[in-house]
Amino acid sequence: MIFVGVTRFSVYQPKSVEWIASKDKEKEAQQNDYLSYLYDEKRINYRLFTFIKLSLPLLAIGSRGFSYIHVVQYSSVMPTKFVKALKKAEAKYGFLKLVEVDTSERYERVWAAVREYFDTLKIEQKTAFGFFNLDDDDLLSIDYFKDASSYINNDRVGYYISFGRGGTGYFDFSKKVLESARYCYSPKINIGLMALSSFDGKNFY
Repeated sequence: MIFVGVTRFSVYQPKSVEWIASKDKEKEAQQNDYLSYLYDEKRINYRLFTFIKLSLPLLAIGSRGFSYIHVVQYSSVMPTKFVKALKKAEAKYGFLKLVEVDTSERYERVWAAVREYFDTLKIEQKTAFGFFNLDDDDLLSIDYFKDASSYINNDRVGYYISFGRGGTGYFDFSKKVLESARYCYSPKINIGLMALSSFDGKNFY
């Protein structure tokens, strides 16, 4: 069973309409404000801690026994000290693949990295896989891969999986403690939203 994950780690794309932080940031002054906000020390340190210290260990445990690549997009303008932290994580986790992008790129380099990974698997016939999104400040359960695997097959290619039940709470960053944790249910939530896809050795579907 194959899984492909993608995380846009605070990607600087001022004209993107996909994310709240980037909408309508076309004027230079707005772009400068957006850039300062995006790479604010406190903001990025929180995301680095969440992604590297919390999210990646969960992904490592949950993906055991599966073929898995997780591509992380980061901006060419991201401060070097933050990039170094991501590269250190890449060296630790074999499934992690960093991809640098500029302000105009979409997912071209992501799919190039995925294609390179799939080539190592020597796929020659139509093979289903799960393609999911994970924000840099969200977490997935260690059961995520196991639960999703039962839905991944060629008959379901084109469908989406959304696990709406999960947990939420307030994270005290200074204490590194999760407080007020509780169950929640949000149907079709973006966290871990998975597209059932396939690859036949030449093309993705």
